[in-house]
Amino acid sequence: MRLVHWWTGLQRSFLGAVVALVTTAAAIAQTPAQVPAPGPSPVTPELIAKAEKGDVEAQIRLGYFYAVGVGVAQNDGAAFKWYLKAAEQGNPGAQSSVGFAYFSGRGVPQSQKDAIVWLRKAAEKGRVEAQFVLGIIYGGNGGAPLDRAEFAKWMLMAAEHGHHKAQQIIGQAYATGQGVARDQVEAYKWLTLSAASITGFARKKLDANKAAIAADMTAAQIKDAEARAAAWTPKKP
Repeated sequence: MRLVHWWTGLQRSFLGAVVALVTTAAAIAQTPAQVPAPGPSPVTPELIAKAEKGDVEAQIRLGYFYAVGVGVAQNDGAAFKWYLKAAEQGNPGAQSSVGFAYFSGRGVPQSQKDAIVWLRKAAEKGRVEAQFVLGIIYGGNGGAPLDRAEFAKWMLMAAEHGHHKAQQIIGQAYATGQGVARDQVEAYKWLTLSAASITGFARKKLDANKAAIAADMTAAQIKDAEARAAAWTPKKP
């Protein structure tokens, strides 16, 4: 089987997605109802007072407003301050944002160690993007893998929750035995699921890898993989 070289290529591709993710990480802690409508500044003395008294939702709102510059000058350091306060009280969305901040170095010195600590807290509570970024980090973040087993654990978890980029990566991992036992049926299944959300050149590369995997499979194995994909439903976070 001759796969398009997947690990370096996928890392380069998905690192771009991770950078985009952390660029807007503040929104991870938000719900649509928390995003303010146009109008007067939502950063009021009352909101600040509530946040200073420990109100988690107020802290998250302030973190968001500072992160994107709503009602105040954009300030990554201030955003991190308020997200950290909410994260320390156990809010998983804020924990994700703190982890992304450490990962990207926005508002705080970059620290992969601290990123892992906070992303793990969020990931264990079902935050799918945190699971995905943990997988990227343990997979080496563009370099040599740190821990192949942890890479596979978190990437598979994100894939099972419906993250299509994680589905593509874990599919290739099954194809090559990276952190998991080599399993062509599971590889084909996950790539089939991921393909439903991918277009353009990325889809062409995925299809090429599917074809390479299929070349080493029997008709019965392909049918089994397709049946698994058809029967698959995402797990709830």
